[in-house]
Amino acid sequence: MSKKQRIGNKNGLRSPSSSFISINQIILTAISGILFYFSIDSRLSDRSKELKLFDSFNGPFAENNDLFDVDKVFTDHLPGPESLASYKGDFYTGTKDGRIVRIHGSNKLSTVISLGPDSCLGKVNIKSCGRPLGVRITSSGDLYTVDALNGLIKVINIDGSSGQPESKILYDIDVPVNGNSSVFLDDLVVDDRSPEDRIIYMTDASTLWNINEAVPLIMDMDDSGRILKFSESTGRVEVILDKLAFPNGIELTDTKDALLIGEFTARRLLKHYIDGPKKGTTEVLLDLPGEPDNIRRSARRDAETYWVAISAPRTKLSSLAYDFYSDKPIMRKIVITCYQLIGSTIENFGELFGFEKLVENGLSIKTLQPFWETYHRSLVIEIDAKGNVIRSLYSNDGYIHSISEVNDEIMENGQHIIRLGSYANDYLGVLTLST
Repeated sequence: MSKKQRIGNKNGLRSPSSSFISINQIILTAISGILFYFSIDSRLSDRSKELKLFDSFNGPFAENNDLFDVDKVFTDHLPGPESLASYKGDFYTGTKDGRIVRIHGSNKLSTVISLGPDSCLGKVNIKSCGRPLGVRITSSGDLYTVDALNGLIKVINIDGSSGQPESKILYDIDVPVNGNSSVFLDDLVVDDRSPEDRIIYMTDASTLWNINEAVPLIMDMDDSGRILKFSESTGRVEVILDKLAFPNGIELTDTKDALLIGEFTARRLLKHYIDGPKKGTTEVLLDLPGEPDNIRRSARRDAETYWVAISAPRTKLSSLAYDFYSDKPIMRKIVITCYQLIGSTIENFGELFGFEKLVENGLSIKTLQPFWETYHRSLVIEIDAKGNVIRSLYSNDGYIHSISEVNDEIMENGQHIIRLGSYANDYLGVLTLST
């Protein structure tokens, strides 16, 4: 290279090749940006909302470690018993792999019926297999469950006393209601005062995101959730409440004039009136330090009380990873899209080369499961009909977590037993309380 050329380069003059590289970088960056923009999930919103986390756990939410004495039963034999219902002394629950299971005593399990083929055993949240979540049983022994991926299902002859158990779908989620199909049914309650026309109320968690997409549903603060009312005699389905942020648990009050609803993402309990002078109105019953899951009437008859399972109770000092993005919609879109693209790529490679583990890892990343941290603190509360907290039961050390429901029973000898269901754990929690 000549002295002149060296001086020219020293003074910052670029060679034609370096200019070409720079132009290519600009073009590739622009193309990448355009492709990324068109890869953003259309379901993601520009919603921005600052989370109102509790400053601390105090008052009725004061911490303890009362759940440390929970016994874990049927470990590794009961996958994801999300909800429980009793009939003739036995308990019934739905599992991750699409079965309705009978729990007899403390040491016996049996499959009542499978919603999918035998090949579903051990699989999780597959549409062809089904995923029964909320479970209810009427006084006559008819079992109703919401299959998160398929619809409302009725199972008859659950105890086998009058024939083989049979299931049928009453409401298919592919059938639109008010122009939108259900994507993620979560819980239900049955009003069977009139056996000729049972009314079933269901929480439709989202019309956009399914059960496998619960994390982006929460992160995006989706508010497409609804409460559906189904008439068994007519088959009619109607929306009685909408624009809810992940409606989860649901329960009827003793007077049957109102529904208690857990609004998961908003971390609060609602009371929606379905009869009487307040019909059609909704009020906030209680703000919570975490996301409410199932709500169930307690076994007490001296007072009207309810058990509520709380997911991931936390304060401002113990926030979760996805809390950070609640008021940052642009950053949220970028993060979710990156996870979706990376996860999809890994999943596709796994399918191409036949690596099942790679497919599973890709699916986990694509649905942002790394954000769904196993939170060490867990909480269940008992409230009265006015929303006053009677007691709080915590596990602060991770001994038991991911609690989705509390189902209690008062024995003849006065013992008060609570059973703790879970959408994630492979066991049932059992605890004896003082009444």
